[in-house]
Amino acid sequence: MLNKKGMKFLGEHIINLVITVIILVFLIYLVVKVYGIFTQGNELEKAVIQLEKIVEVVNKVKETEEESKVEIFPPKIGWSLMTFPFDFPEAECRGKVSCLCICEDLECSNPKARKCEGFSFEIRVDEVYRKYVGSLPYAIPTESNYEVFNEILILKKPAHELKIFKEGDIIKIKGLE
Repeated sequence: MLNKKGMKFLGEHIINLVITVIILVFLIYLVVKVYGIFTQGNELEKAVIQLEKIVEVVNKVKETEEESKVEIFPPKIGWSLMTFPFDFPEAECRGKVSCLCICEDLECSNPKARKCEGFSFEIRVDEVYRKYVGSLPYAIPTESNYEVFNEILILKKPAHELKIFKEGDIIKIKGLE
């Protein structure tokens, strides 16, 4: 059995140990949050650069009416390139005919993780994305098992080559395999 001095000594050290662990957990949480802020900003900067490359080629194709290609590097695998012929994302592309966005998610809902550019002419991503929403992983694929997203290209690789061309009055963007 421990005497009273030993119990007091043990109690003080356990309290100090618990306080130290709490402080360490808080510091680790703080470091992770600060890192997240910097990487999120860095991803958006990368998105801006890639969108600028696309916009430059789109404007060139609009002027010359000649097909062109551009290679882009998404901020992260899984971002998406999409167009909105109407119903633009909130506070984006106002007063324009169409809107081209590079976004972190399929809904393009996070204003801190998207960059958009408006155009005075019609532009479309010439792709369709089908997302499986069925409840069973091995179900027979039917139309009801999929949610269809038009005018969206999921950037699944570290580098994507895009073909930009004019079809009628519409500038189209298509991903090349």
